[in-house]
Amino acid sequence: MSEPMQEDWLKCVNWKQLEIGLQKYVRIMASFEELNSGTLWENLKYTELRKRFNHFYRVRRGEEFQQEFYNLLLVNRDSDVSFEDVFTAIKMRTKRVEASFSSKLLATINPHKPIWDTEVLKKLNMKAPYQADRNRESKIINCYLTIEDWYTNELHSARGKEMIRTFDKKMGRYNITDTKKIDLMLWQKDR
Repeated sequence: MSEPMQEDWLKCVNWKQLEIGLQKYVRIMASFEELNSGTLWENLKYTELRKRFNHFYRVRRGEEFQQEFYNLLLVNRDSDVSFEDVFTAIKMRTKRVEASFSSKLLATINPHKPIWDTEVLKKLNMKAPYQADRNRESKIINCYLTIEDWYTNELHSARGKEMIRTFDKKMGRYNITDTKKIDLMLWQKDR
C-alpha cells in the first residue's frame, strides 16, 4: 500500500458537507444509544435508528437482510466483537459477503473502529479482493485489518494529530471518536 494523501489535503475537505454528514452520524449514534431491549420491531427508537442508518450508509438491501443485520447490531451492542465476528455472522445469516456493512455495524457498536468503504479504500490506495477470488473472505478480513492498522498509525502520526486538531477547531462541539473524525474527513476530501 503506497502512502495516501501526500498533498495538503486538509484544504480539500468540504467542511460544510462534512458537518451535514456529522450531524446525521451523531443522530444515528444517539438513536443507537437510546435503544432499549423492548419489542424490537415495535420500538420507535429502533425505527428511527434504522431509517437514519439506512439513509446515511445507503442500505439498499431487502427486508430480510435488514432484519438480520439490525438483529445482529442489537444482539452485539454491548459485546466486544471483531470485524471477523461480524463479517462471519452476516454471511451466515444473510448468505452475503458484506465487508462494508460489516464494518458499519462494527463501527456503530464500537465507534473506535474504522469503516470499510470504496471511498476509504481509494483514499488509502487499496483495492477490495475480487469476487471470484477463492480466498476472498480471508483477504477481506486481512484488508480490514490493514485499514485498522492505517487508522492506528495515522492517529498517532503528526499528520493525524494535525487532522484531529483541525477537525476539533472547526467542529469542536461534537463529541465523536478520533477515528470517526478522520473517517468523515476522508469522505469529504475532493467531493
